Amino acid sequence: MQTGYIGLLELQNYELGEFDYKEMQAKKLKNHCENTSVEKHIAYNGKMEIDHLIDRLTNGDTLVICSLKFLAHNRDILYDRIKAIEDNSITLKVLDMEESTFSSHIKAFMAFNTYISGMRVKKGAHKARFYKAYKAGRKIAVSEQDRQEVIRKRTIKISGVKQPTVTELAEYYKCSRQTIYNILKGN
Repeated sequence: MQTGYIGLLELQNYELGEFDYKEMQAKKLKNHCENTSVEKHIAYNGKMEIDHLIDRLTNGDTLVICSLKFLAHNRDILYDRIKAIEDNSITLKVLDMEESTFSSHIKAFMAFNTYISGMRVKKGAHKARFYKAYKAGRKIAVSEQDRQEVIRKRTIKISGVKQPTVTELAEYYKCSRQTIYNILKGN
């Protein structure tokens, strides 16, 4: 008996927008299996539907999935699930593998590996944007208070007191002369 599995896609809304990845899997699996099992969890945690499905399938059954990325969300879990499938003498059919050769298995695993790496980056970037960890632009060389003081020192003329030069101001505030010029221009 061939049973299909419609699994989770980590960070599906960031990768595919509003696209329904479960519907896409169902369309692909419709021609390849008699029945399908849909993941009921909304996140990777605990014993998932795939684990129950592997326990229910018996010797000689075939588990059909669209891609390795729907089977697990990291390499260790992928290895454990494939080992459990082999231990139960279940055949695993991955639709995005062209044929059952060693090179196609390596290619599918490399695609899974690339997917996992990309998802980690996307997850981290999303989390950083959410918590506003990214700051746009360069670090300000001179604080706002010091900027006001630079403007005051260069614009107010006091009789008998020499105005500091741009070079002296740059040395005092530990910044470049161009930064002082930019402050004075109003940038």
